[in-house]
Amino acid sequence: MWLVFGFEEYGRWILAAEETVESGWKDLREKEYNWSCFKSEQASQFALKALLSLVGKPVLGHDLPTLYKRSVAETGQSLDSKLYDCTLLLARSYISLRYPDAVPSGTPKQYFSCADAENAYECAERIVE
Repeated sequence: MWLVFGFEEYGRWILAAEETVESGWKDLREKEYNWSCFKSEQASQFALKALLSLVGKPVLGHDLPTLYKRSVAETGQSLDSKLYDCTLLLARSYISLRYPDAVPSGTPKQYFSCADAENAYECAERIVE
């Protein structure tokens, strides 16, 4: 029975991941680099939660490196160091993108570049795949 539940939840989470990574691409094209980075991080969370739901191990939490390690452990895969590095890159953006007091001055938008958004987007695409 959990497999049916897991598959249904997987579908919801992976669709959210795909929609969010696409929205991040649109933000990148519109030079909304901070929001593109944020959506890349979110899409990656959704994708990892999709996988964990599929194997009947849904999880709460938002820490990408932890979610990735757990998904590797639960599926019997080997840790991919490049994907893990992507989770570290994206995780650094989780708080600083959302709160003005998480950056020294100004707003989060001023702290993210096109290169940041491109790297984040590429990482999200790899994780969602």
